[in-house]
Amino acid sequence: MKISYLYHRNAANAEVQSGRPASILRQLLKMGAEVNEIFPLQAKRSRGSLAKKILWRLAGRYHRGDRDPDYLTAFAQEAEARMRGKEYDIIFSPGSEVLAKLRSARPITFCADATFANLVDYYWDFSRTSPEYLRYGHAQEAEALKRASLAVYPSEWAARSAIEVYGMDPKRVEIIPFGANLGSCNEREQVNQWIDDRASDRVRLVFVGRDWKRKGGDIVISAARSLISRGLRVELDLVGCEIPREFRSIPWIKAHGLLRANVSSEQLKLSALFAQAHFVFVPSRAEAYGMTFAEANAFGVPAIATATGGIPSIVRQGVNGFLLPLNADGPAYAGVIAQAFRNRNAYRELAKNSFNEFDHRLNWRVFCSRYLEAVARTCDIKVYPKKHPKSPPVRVAFVINRYYDSSTQIAWSGLPYFIRNCLEKAGIEIVDCMLEDSPSAGPLIRHGFRRLLGRGSVRGCDQALLKGYARQLEQRLESLNVDAIFSPSSWLIAHLQTKLPIFFWTDACFAGMLNFYASFSRLSPANIRDGHEAEHRALSRCAGAFYSSSWAAQTAIRHYGSDPEKIRVIPFGANIHTRPTAAEVEHFIEQRPHDHCELVLVGVDWKRKGVTHAIATVEEIIGRNHSVRLTVVGCAPPRGTHLPDCVNVIPFIRKDTREGQKLLTDIYARSHFFIMPSRAEAYGLVFAEANAFGLPCLATGIGGIPSIITNGANGQLFSADAGPQHYADYIVGLMNDIPRYRQLARQSAQEARARLNWDVSGELVAAELKKVIERRKTDLAHAAFPPSPHHVSA
Repeated sequence: MKISYLYHRNAANAEVQSGRPASILRQLLKMGAEVNEIFPLQAKRSRGSLAKKILWRLAGRYHRGDRDPDYLTAFAQEAEARMRGKEYDIIFSPGSEVLAKLRSARPITFCADATFANLVDYYWDFSRTSPEYLRYGHAQEAEALKRASLAVYPSEWAARSAIEVYGMDPKRVEIIPFGANLGSCNEREQVNQWIDDRASDRVRLVFVGRDWKRKGGDIVISAARSLISRGLRVELDLVGCEIPREFRSIPWIKAHGLLRANVSSEQLKLSALFAQAHFVFVPSRAEAYGMTFAEANAFGVPAIATATGGIPSIVRQGVNGFLLPLNADGPAYAGVIAQAFRNRNAYRELAKNSFNEFDHRLNWRVFCSRYLEAVARTCDIKVYPKKHPKSPPVRVAFVINRYYDSSTQIAWSGLPYFIRNCLEKAGIEIVDCMLEDSPSAGPLIRHGFRRLLGRGSVRGCDQALLKGYARQLEQRLESLNVDAIFSPSSWLIAHLQTKLPIFFWTDACFAGMLNFYASFSRLSPANIRDGHEAEHRALSRCAGAFYSSSWAAQTAIRHYGSDPEKIRVIPFGANIHTRPTAAEVEHFIEQRPHDHCELVLVGVDWKRKGVTHAIATVEEIIGRNHSVRLTVVGCAPPRGTHLPDCVNVIPFIRKDTREGQKLLTDIYARSHFFIMPSRAEAYGLVFAEANAFGLPCLATGIGGIPSIITNGANGQLFSADAGPQHYADYIVGLMNDIPRYRQLARQSAQEARARLNWDVSGELVAAELKKVIERRKTDLAHAAFPPSPHHVSA
């Protein structure tokens, strides 16, 4: 891939545009792109432009010369001249300004944090602007978008403006969050140590910003004082702006001035402030994006911010911070901070989730990868990675049995099938190891006997059965040249004896399932001992345990004393072969009717999935004179159940057939909400599937569901005892506010694209496998060839 990188300023300077152009440039080069540096451009604004600026200022208006047509034409002519004779596939710019007048036969792409329309009357220096500047600004933005094959924005706020104000084709718009310019090399282990080392006797806040008023400095001081009045000790670090005179003598405030990321000593100082802080607190009045929040997340620091501009695309409520409305005052912020700080365990989880957000989506590697994918898709260009010296592929023994059969989409909801595929797609070479049940009748007899006694029985954790699996696998490994063992089940590898690293990726551990699912209830004492024994052995032996939810991971840590450092929370993706594109999802959302509500529920267990509760919700909505229909897919009602006319049941859809996939796609596409008030749920793949189609999800906040659904981000969680009226209140409220519904639907689709898909999760798991395997190889090499005792370090 050859890119002409076009910008009017020096894109290699880390101080330009908060370092965004430089970070993108570095990452593209690191990924193997060949870059023609068409920056900085030398065009100068005319004297007439300066005169206009002065005259309009005297009239009480703002006029800027950066969108004058003559100025933009000069940029275009200079860029065209500098690109003439050079080979390149596409043009990229970290802004739209210089593209308005550009003529090129090659695809033009850009990224920006806002459109001109976003900025007008939002930022103070874009308020009270001259009519001429408004005309120039809108014309520049419209021309740039007309020329662009791809426009990338970091937030839904900016992307919607390009589509709605300037008529940009949604198929040529991509939403990809920007990365962090600080902390990009932070390791999880170090971040976890910083989180654990943070003071428990005081709350440390960091405020970062150059504009005290716009960034909400006065609100920060008010909130800090309110925290002190609540009995908390506060330390406030101010970075980037001059502190107002009236606050300079306050002893708990430390002003550090401007700390530049490209000056190593100042970078270290800012990094140290983030490492020690409990929260980054910037309640901005206006913010196109807010890279500070991504940088704080790189240090495991949750963000406290305002729900304005592009910030909601960075800060996910309750996941990596908290957002309050623009009218919130200092005491309101103080209440949120105090509650989050005082619950130490909840704070640690919030902080670790903040680093997860950085690691999974708020970094430049992810941004540039997704940008290049969008280029390949939108511009029909093949993206060739840089050729590195070929290294041996990572080979993994994929351990399964008939229940976890990875050759079919039927076994265990298709999870083994999709796990295997996503690892292969991420560059892992898979060697299937199908284990056969032991010919011994003992496990089967014990299972049948317990059932005859009226007990529940989980046959899969029988110790004799698992030991038989271990013997089979150990024999297989003698003839296999693999680097590691991987399984979608912890039990299958519980008794395995090997020096190879062992990994598993699952949705729950035995302690979490016990007395949670009906099939794990009323178990015999011996069966319970077997289950705990299998889980404990697997966790003790493994090099890495991947769980799809924080609920499962925390259960493993609490109940089995597992080392938190080898446990990762990586969500499962949506079990669909072809995810709808952003443009297709936008079409689905726009086509959904305003005067009628469609609900869908997909599940195989009528009782556990809460279908009766969903039907009661529908009846509640009808009682309020609203038109509604519920489609239930995957299970049949118990005999004698009376169904209202507005409930349609489709007992079974084959998801592994084209016909079944099309039918389910049509149902998801036309529905407004996915509702499933489960009584027990270890994860809930269907929520990820629904989000992929832009469906907000309504569910109970139990088990692993809160790792998928975040209130206000991609749906709503309800307590287990919430009645149908609570679900109805939420649904009717959103159906009466279609703009708010559409925003939530778009956010749901963004959650699916950013984290609830197999491509993202597969890359994360593969990276962890490769890291452990490479470390093991290094350790073995050192053991084989230890350094000479006579070696003297220089």
